[in-house]
Amino acid sequence: MQTQKKVAPHSDSIRPANKVKTWLIILICLAATAIHSQTNYFSIINIGTNTFHEATLKPINALECLITDDTGWHKIAFSNLPPNIQKQYGYNHTNAIALAAQRGVMDKKISAEQAALRAKTDILSRIKIEYDKVDEYYSFEPYEWVVDTESGLEFKIYTTTDQEHPKPTKFILHIVSTSEDWKYLSYHRFVIVADGEKYEISDPSEDSDVLKHGGVIEQFSIPLKPALAAQLASARTVTGKLGTTTYTLDYASRQPWRDLANYFAMRESGTNTFNLNISQ
Repeated sequence: MQTQKKVAPHSDSIRPANKVKTWLIILICLAATAIHSQTNYFSIINIGTNTFHEATLKPINALECLITDDTGWHKIAFSNLPPNIQKQYGYNHTNAIALAAQRGVMDKKISAEQAALRAKTDILSRIKIEYDKVDEYYSFEPYEWVVDTESGLEFKIYTTTDQEHPKPTKFILHIVSTSEDWKYLSYHRFVIVADGEKYEISDPSEDSDVLKHGGVIEQFSIPLKPALAAQLASARTVTGKLGTTTYTLDYASRQPWRDLANYFAMRESGTNTFNLNISQ
């Protein structure tokens, strides 16, 4: 009677399901080892009363880092981290203070530049700029009129420039009155007083007409030197007379004139700074 020899099972005889399970275990172990070997991984980080488990740390800059755990991500200052982690990332408190101060200065500078840019954009939105192709000149005027509600007089300052004279050499004060009948036909002496300084024109240029649907429009133009235009824009008080009609132009209502003056001050300086206050 022959005895049968026992043959050791071949490795290929292992069940496929067991193979898959074995490889999964191996991969999980390798992944866990890789994660824990990362220098940015920490099993626990204590910061004050907060504790982060299974966390990864990523520097944002020399002052701040991003900590991610199962609760989400958290922006943390390096100065708040434990000393051993600070040392691991080369954090230096003295250098950090200097860097923070420098960044504060830069932030203020950027904020100032952004504010100036907003002011510039705001001013440009209130100035009407047109180019006359025939006579080749630019005209600049505020969209809004300055109105004295008591007298009904409307005022606007505008100017023109050309290629040869990009800087205004004079401004024009344009005054308009609309009414049922003539008020200034025979007498239209003009007086304006800015912060106590008086300027007078006995016979300003006139352009008046009868309106189509009744009433009349009376218009007057007074040339102003740039210095006087700027003074009228920035003066605390402006009063005067046209003919026998008195008027008062309060400071707030003259913002369009300051916009125009500021526009040219800005253009002349080539920066976003202004020579006159935009508002007070």
